[in-house]
Amino acid sequence: MLEARVEKLEQRLERVEAILVRLEPKITEIAIELKQVPKFSDIARLQSDIADMRGKMATQTELHSSRVDVAELKGRVAALPTWWMLVLAMLATWGAGAGIAFTLIRFAKP
Repeated sequence: MLEARVEKLEQRLERVEAILVRLEPKITEIAIELKQVPKFSDIARLQSDIADMRGKMATQTELHSSRVDVAELKGRVAALPTWWMLVLAMLATWGAGAGIAFTLIRFAKP
């Protein structure tokens, strides 16, 4: 009786071994796929990276508006007269004033 039971167990064990031999490649494939699935820590890191990128995008928008402001200031400064222009305008004004004064003095004398 014991021999019959042992023989049945051996047959079942052979079937289990055959099934395991067929399943081993599939189990290996599943294990490889599970290694490629992102972990929770990876997902959390990606979320923080996305938040940082959004913050940098806001900073870049502010930087762009600052560049526009600087360009506007450069245009205004470029339109301001230089020292030479101011000196020339002052000399021209003095010359015109002196010319008018001399003309009035000349025609004022009888």
